[in-house]
Amino acid sequence: MIRRFCHQLPGWVDQATRERAEAQLARHGGQVRPEQLSGLAATIADCLNPDGTYRDEDRARRRGLTLGSRQADGNSELSALITPEPRATVEAVLANPAAPGMGNPESQTPCVDGTPSQGAIDTDTRSATNATTTALPPGCAPCWRRERWVGTTAYPPRSS
Repeated sequence: MIRRFCHQLPGWVDQATRERAEAQLARHGGQVRPEQLSGLAATIADCLNPDGTYRDEDRARRRGLTLGSRQADGNSELSALITPEPRATVEAVLANPAAPGMGNPESQTPCVDGTPSQGAIDTDTRSATNATTTALPPGCAPCWRRERWVGTTAYPPRSS
């Protein structure tokens, strides 16, 4: 909570002010509930940056994409803060492959191109979030050949 607060402050807030705000939150952190600390952090942020506007440099400083470490089940967490342009690209790339009935690994004949049948749509029980992740491999196949994955953690090279 406190780390997120400090990270979200605009770049023009000086170091001494940041340290005082962080110390105040740390002092109250052990005495109040998390939602109360969140409210205090929001109040302090409003006092330090009442307009709530950020410079381009502040927005650029916060942007990024983080691929978390691989978990025991093989899954990895992906987190990102992106501008509207990459978001539009990601939405466009995922719109068709993640549509109901598309790229369903549970289907005998998964539809990866064209329009899925009504039966494929009706039997697709995946959530929108799950459909996005399961549709990525077949949906990206035309533009992201699997041979290019060799040596990455997603596709380690075969042993000889």
